Amino acid sequence: MPELDEILRAELHARAQDVSTGPAPDVIRTSAHRFARRRWMATAGSAVAVVAVVAAGAGVATVAGRAGGQQQPGSGPGPSTEPTLAQNLVAFDGRSIPYTPRWLPPGSTEKIRAAQTTAVSRNFGSVDTSLEPVRPDYIPGDAERVPVGDRLGYGWALPTNMYRNSYRVRWLWRDGVWGGVTVWKRADAKSVALRVAASFAPIRPIQVELPFSVGAPVSGRMISVERRPGGAVVWGISADVPGATVVVTNDPLARGVPARPSSVVTHLSGGLTLGVASTAEKGHELPRAALLRLAASVRITGPPDLAWFGTVLVK
Repeated sequence: MPELDEILRAELHARAQDVSTGPAPDVIRTSAHRFARRRWMATAGSAVAVVAVVAAGAGVATVAGRAGGQQQPGSGPGPSTEPTLAQNLVAFDGRSIPYTPRWLPPGSTEKIRAAQTTAVSRNFGSVDTSLEPVRPDYIPGDAERVPVGDRLGYGWALPTNMYRNSYRVRWLWRDGVWGGVTVWKRADAKSVALRVAASFAPIRPIQVELPFSVGAPVSGRMISVERRPGGAVVWGISADVPGATVVVTNDPLARGVPARPSSVVTHLSGGLTLGVASTAEKGHELPRAALLRLAASVRITGPPDLAWFGTVLVK
């Protein structure tokens, strides 16, 4: 897969050195992960920034960790500050996923993989799954206690005006590691969520590989894939770097999107689009010169590994 055109790369470097030489490349709130289920990614810490930047609509999903209601003061578990054995069981290294559900609704196929230092997650269509190294702080006060295998967890229905027939479960999966399952818009959402949760098992870690390199430390990554009508496989792949998210996608819908002030976009050879967006808090966004330098540092290293996409995990 070809790299960013050298002439364009030189132009990006020039703009990074002197942004007064002309307008930067079109600013982007890229639709690379338009198809990602952002509802559930919000609990994944840095994934909040990833998906908020790389998805086109504000409500398409991040693990909407808070969609089920906010925790009331003094109710539900609070954040844990005690030392745990999490590192002995799961390495939240920002690149690997060490678990799998052993049961899913028939026909479920994997569509999204994400690994951050704050969470790991996998999406199987109507079923979202995740692990976190800390006790969740967003469990609503009216959550019910539910059995998850031989443990007790917390479960609650999501607000019916937004996500009718959707159910979320959070439980202590292993010492210091919390599991999460959300089932979306199924009449049997609760029973499915509990059965999926009870089937979680450790595995040899799956590596979430990037098909590009970037000139900054990567702390998290996400791959989102969909098959569009007509059979085209469209993917968006993002990397968390300090203060920004870098996205490469083959999604033609990511081209020609409206400009935004805290991100840049350029089109690469081979029908790819590169977007770089600041994820810092409002008022502290990375300057455009820094975003341009990041864009200029990106090198396409090969085609993405999509062999897992569309495979029925549990038959």
